[in-house]
Amino acid sequence: MRGRRTVTVRKDIDIDWALSPRIITVLSPSADISIQDLHDTLSTLEARQDAMDNPRIFSTGGKEFLDATTSVGLTMTLLNALIAFEARPGPAFEQVRIDGGNLVALDALDVPVDPVATTAFTQVVRTSSSSATLQNQEALQAATFSGFVAIDILNGAAGTEFPRGTREFPCDNLVDAHIIAEERGLQDFQIISSMTFTSEDFSNGHKFVGDSIATVTVILDPSTNIANCTFQNMTIEGTLDGDNVLRDCRLRSVTNVSSGGVHSSLIEGTINILGNVKSQWFDCWSSDSGLDIGDYPIFDMGGSGNNLVVRGWSGGLGIQNVTSGTDESVIDFESGRAVFDATVAAGRFGVRGVADVTDNSTGTAVIEDNTLNGKVQELVKAQFNKMITDPDTGTITIFEDDDTTIFKTGSLFEDDNATQPYRGQGAERRERMT
Repeated sequence: MRGRRTVTVRKDIDIDWALSPRIITVLSPSADISIQDLHDTLSTLEARQDAMDNPRIFSTGGKEFLDATTSVGLTMTLLNALIAFEARPGPAFEQVRIDGGNLVALDALDVPVDPVATTAFTQVVRTSSSSATLQNQEALQAATFSGFVAIDILNGAAGTEFPRGTREFPCDNLVDAHIIAEERGLQDFQIISSMTFTSEDFSNGHKFVGDSIATVTVILDPSTNIANCTFQNMTIEGTLDGDNVLRDCRLRSVTNVSSGGVHSSLIEGTINILGNVKSQWFDCWSSDSGLDIGDYPIFDMGGSGNNLVVRGWSGGLGIQNVTSGTDESVIDFESGRAVFDATVAAGRFGVRGVADVTDNSTGTAVIEDNTLNGKVQELVKAQFNKMITDPDTGTITIFEDDDTTIFKTGSLFEDDNATQPYRGQGAERRERMT
């Protein structure tokens, strides 16, 4: 007689029944869930009175005994539902795990979908069951990849036969990994150790996800075609191609940044903007303190023909090498410093937000300082700097801090005592003087 199994109902599982697909959340700080525990917990939550009117959220098969020591592996199917681990605060990613069986999902139309919903700063590893089963073998093999072909140059091995390319048995080279991805219809790669990309064509638009920006550095050789590719959670050096998207990365001296976009990334060194296209940066920051001039990453604009769009930058940022043209760029700061080098001799740059602006530009360059700091400085100069009024010409001149360079010149409105009690009120003052 077989013993009765202990039922485990976890308290760290929450379900949002109102969404479609429904979201099953493993609450922080929990970092793992077994298929058996998930089965037991969902069975209990489904049976509660407040959930009884909702359609079933899962079905489970397996555990049938084949003999005294062997049973069929457990497979859970989520029904119009996905599982997620609660988002972590970052910036480091936390590895979380689903194990003890096979997990699949069907959407509201019974179409197979990835059962895992992504959340911030979590990396989900799934360990599938290899126990005897009546399920389709090809489908089980596909589940073990968890949507990624794994590459580990240090600890992987060559070959394309299953299970090569899974997380437990990673490839040690890009060529085999690419073959496996094409054979199994996969677009994404998991990069486990640092490596160099050379001589491969990934221009179909693949996604590369690193284990950590601290442990994985990817060097991009110019010979690699990575147009349309996305990179996430790694340190990147080398030469990009067109329409690349980079998320949660560290960039070190990257060349040919064009089109695409960079999101939530740490920036170091010199970034070369090339390609006669718009380079877009969202919620990025400098790795340096920015307290001293030169202590920040540099954006090299490549001479002419390039546009830079920066939204939500934090820290210092330098701009150099604009030799000709009328290209327009904009930099929106959370807080920081913008320094325009003397090699910025053309183009138009708008700077907004909370930042200090150092303008060493030359030639026909136009630097529009619309920052909060800039507006405050203008008010201070207008109030306290050297000022000369000329009643004969009707002008007032305010000087820079050096008492020599003219800051602003405007119309003068004096009363009979040669004072300016209403200076700055313009039309209203003229009306009151008549």
